Amino acid sequence: MAEKRSALVLGDAKYQSVRELKNTVADATAMKDALRALGFDVTLEIDKDLRRTRRALEDFRQDAAGSDVALVYFAGHGAEIDGDNRLLPTDTDVSSLDSLKASTLPLNEVRDTVTSIAKVGLVILDACRDDPFGAGDGSGRSAVAIAKRVAGSVKPGLGRVGRAENVLFAFSAAPGETAADGDGEHSPFNAALTKYLGTEGLEIRSVLTLVQQEVYDQTRGKQLPYIENGLPQLFFAEKSDTPLPERERLLLAMADITPDLRTEIETIAAGHDMPLAPLYGAAIESGLAQAARADQVAQLGQAADAFVKTRNDLKTLASDDPDVVRQRAEAENKLTLGEFDAARAAFGKAIGIDAASRDKLKANFIERTLSQVASLSLRAGGSLVSLKYQLAIEDYRAASVLFDDLTDTALSDGGLRNKMMVQFYLGQTLATVGNAKDALTAYQHAVQTGESRVRRDPRNLSGQREWSAALVRLANSLRDSGQADKAYDAYNSSLVVMQRLVGADPHNAQWENDLGASLHGIALLETDRGNLAEAERLHQQAAQVSRALIALEPNSPIHRRELAVAQMSLGDLVGSVGNSQAALPAYQDGLKTLEEAVALAPPNTFNQDLVVMHLRVGLTLLHLRRNQEAAAEFQQGEEIARQDIENDPNNDDFARAYAAATSQLAAAQLATGDVLGAVATYRRAVAFIGPNARDKKGEWLKLAAIGNGGLGDACAAVRDVKCAYDAYHDALEEQTALVHSDPRNVFAQMALALYHKKLGDAGDNRRVHYQAALDILLQLKAVGALPPAYQSWIDLTRQAVQSAR
Repeated sequence: MAEKRSALVLGDAKYQSVRELKNTVADATAMKDALRALGFDVTLEIDKDLRRTRRALEDFRQDAAGSDVALVYFAGHGAEIDGDNRLLPTDTDVSSLDSLKASTLPLNEVRDTVTSIAKVGLVILDACRDDPFGAGDGSGRSAVAIAKRVAGSVKPGLGRVGRAENVLFAFSAAPGETAADGDGEHSPFNAALTKYLGTEGLEIRSVLTLVQQEVYDQTRGKQLPYIENGLPQLFFAEKSDTPLPERERLLLAMADITPDLRTEIETIAAGHDMPLAPLYGAAIESGLAQAARADQVAQLGQAADAFVKTRNDLKTLASDDPDVVRQRAEAENKLTLGEFDAARAAFGKAIGIDAASRDKLKANFIERTLSQVASLSLRAGGSLVSLKYQLAIEDYRAASVLFDDLTDTALSDGGLRNKMMVQFYLGQTLATVGNAKDALTAYQHAVQTGESRVRRDPRNLSGQREWSAALVRLANSLRDSGQADKAYDAYNSSLVVMQRLVGADPHNAQWENDLGASLHGIALLETDRGNLAEAERLHQQAAQVSRALIALEPNSPIHRRELAVAQMSLGDLVGSVGNSQAALPAYQDGLKTLEEAVALAPPNTFNQDLVVMHLRVGLTLLHLRRNQEAAAEFQQGEEIARQDIENDPNNDDFARAYAAATSQLAAAQLATGDVLGAVATYRRAVAFIGPNARDKKGEWLKLAAIGNGGLGDACAAVRDVKCAYDAYHDALEEQTALVHSDPRNVFAQMALALYHKKLGDAGDNRRVHYQAALDILLQLKAVGALPPAYQSWIDLTRQAVQSAR
């Protein structure tokens, strides 16, 4: 602080020939106060014409001579004229190019002034970035109504300096971009500059980084200040023994985000109509800069959804306690700024207030309980914005436990809804982290609460829709855990509700979407049970629902993705009865629809779906003996899946897609005669699938059985009997576990019969395995569940039994 610091602050507002500015005087005054607090000797000049501006510069040169630091700040209009950056004083003459040049101040004169005073100079320009010759919209510091005949000689905004020796230039926006004048008392640039200029512990360049990112955040990415630094040394550093506050740490970290991730954040934030800081905070805290692009999109989408939900909940979850309201408002403000720890702390204070009052004021027990639940839920939502799932689970669990002290009859409809949503989001968050068992329990509780709510008021349409959504989530969890019968009941209950709601309002896109989800879930279960005609009817209905949704919201990639799923499911149906010729166009239609969805969505959003669709097309081509085309489809699918699994090896969905693609590629190699290549690829697939199949059920067991069955076929083709026997034996064990988990799954039983026959063919207890296969097929025929195309299996298997005697 022993050094001499001098500053000249200029603010021009009352222009004679161009648009006046409303904030520049207040900006200049605020800058004067901020600089004086830092030990500057400040001269403030307001609304000066060119002559008096030059006089102010000359006086500054004389008065500040010998200073260690010289600073000039200008708030007003500016433009680049014939390649020269110029500041516009109040008497700027816009009648001609010559008069414009003669009545404006070259930026070089400002630079020459500060360099003549001190070895360290700063020039800070909060000037225009809008076209001075166009009709500015009034949002930027632009000069307007200038003669059109000089337009060709002027560029929007101030250009790069190029030579910044011993001077740091700070521009309020990048060259050619708009610098907002601001809706409040100060411009965004000035507000950030005066806020952070005296930050302790930071050198000036870090301070200006804070300013850059603050302006960028507050303007939703529309304005990013630009710095040209030619300083030979550090200065302006205020020492501090305390760490920087959370907001400052976030802003500095934002500067290191890659351009691609910055673009992704801007796109997702704009789509959710939310500020940038929460997404930047989520990206930084979770290390998304190093993640795969698809993972970035998915997790940023989750964070954005959580922010929107929490913002909406803050409006609907009211409290009668002014202290709780005040703490929640503080939490909302901190969450908007990306200060997650501070937001969580504010929510914690609100929770504490409710907890204390709940214990002391028994008369308000229910109200205080609900208020505490609301604060816990809001804090959980804030944790989800920063992708801190375990913290969210802890708060949702705590909120759920509080409801144990209240009976459903004691709760209003709003209280019951809050209870159901706590249980629902607890289940959703548990499912996100892979805790399927506890997620299932949470969804069961949500369905029970939703049913209580609907019984109380059957006319509550929103209550019915929310209950239906919980039923679908429960059904999905039940299906994934192998409880097909219970899943069917849950899907069917949801379907009944949604058919009634859609009938009442066929133009409600959300209700149509829920209806499609119920139809799709039941159709998959009917397919597994062998009820193919019913499954086809349901898939056709689901496809029609998706087409209706596309008509309602044509730019939604999700609706096209759902249509593609329905088309794929129809292909699965006709393919399951051996009609590959009819299945191929259905799959190709699905692939085309999915590619339309990809064109509307962020990059890599539907990678897993693309893998699955390529596999379906490839497998059908394989059945049609178009082996080379099939191999090309499998290779495309495996390449997409390989990139995903390399970028995120812990992602279960990516892993399953990769495993399926690898197995199908091996099948194509086998079909084209590359038997040794098929053996190697199958071994690679089985080695990858094995550890997952030992720990998980459902899809992993199915993939393991397919992989081992294919490996057995490939080994048999090269006459490696032991390899074939071992592989078929493993496939049989895995398929048996699948049948036990879902006894009504016809195709699982048919696959079990197949593996029994293959083991018999391999010479292991031939008669026992052939007889087991025959018994399964006869049982399926007896109940009418064996597809006609497979009737010949019975005769072939019976012959095998007889030959083994």
